[in-house]
Amino acid sequence: MAHQPLPPARSRFSLLDGLVMRKSSTGSTKPTPKKFAHRRLTMERAKYGFSGDVTITAQITAQGLTVSPIQTTVTLKMNSTVQTSLTISVGTNTRPGIYSLALNATSMGISHPNGIEIAVHPRPDFTLTASPAFQTIHPGDSGSVFVLLLGQDGFSGIVQLFAAVSPSGVSTVPEPATVQVLSNNVTEAMVIISTTAGTSPGNYTINITANSTSGAHTLSVTVTVTPRPDFKLSSSTSALIIQNGASATSTQGRPERTWRPRNAAASGSW
Repeated sequence: MAHQPLPPARSRFSLLDGLVMRKSSTGSTKPTPKKFAHRRLTMERAKYGFSGDVTITAQITAQGLTVSPIQTTVTLKMNSTVQTSLTISVGTNTRPGIYSLALNATSMGISHPNGIEIAVHPRPDFTLTASPAFQTIHPGDSGSVFVLLLGQDGFSGIVQLFAAVSPSGVSTVPEPATVQVLSNNVTEAMVIISTTAGTSPGNYTINITANSTSGAHTLSVTVTVTPRPDFKLSSSTSALIIQNGASATSTQGRPERTWRPRNAAASGSW
C-alpha cells in the first residue's frame, strides 16, 4: 500500500518572556510601589517558514498596577528573533502581594498565551513617632519632645529632622538634626522647645518632619504656654484717716466701724 504524504507542518512561532527591572537605591530588584518593571518579550525564531505581523496584548486586572502598551504589533521574519518591551507601573498605595500579567500573541489564526507573576514588595521605609503629643510649659521655661524612628522592610539610611512652629513665639531645635536609621532598629532623637519671658500664653503647633531618600514623614505635637503661677498684693482701701489715739484696720469686704464713749480710750476699726 502506498503511503500518503504527510501534510506540511503549519508555520508557527512561540512567545518567550523575560523580566528586567530597575534596581532601587537599596539594590533590590523586586517591584515596589512607585517602581517600574520592564518586561522583555522575545519572539522566538519563526518555525516552519513563518513570517508576518504578530499582535501582542497585555492585561493586568488587579487595581494598583498598570501595563503599557496594552497592545503592540511586531513584524517577525523567517528565522529571526524580535524583542519588544512593556512597562509595568506599581501605584503608591498598591498592597504587597502576587499579581498576574496575562500575555497573548496572535497572528493569522495562531495564538500563543503566556504570563508572569509579579511580586510587589513594600518599599523600604521608616516610621516616625513623637512623645508627648501634648505638654504645658510656662513663659521662660523649656521642654522637649522625644522622637523615635524605626526602619522597616530593609530601610537603612540617613534621615534629616526639621521642626517648625506656628504661630511664632516658641523656638525649636532638633537634636541631633541628622540621624542614621537601620532596619528593624529604633533610633532616638529629640526636639528642644524654648520660650522667653515674653512668650504669649496660648497653643503652639510644632510640625516635625523627617526626610530621607525614600520619602518624608511629618507629625504634629501641641505645646500650651500658660501664665506662670503668681500672686497679687492688694488692699481694700487706698487711704486711711486715723485720729490721735485711735487705730484702724484695712480689711476685705464691707468696712465696719466701732466707736467708744468720748471720754474712754478712743479706738476704731475699719
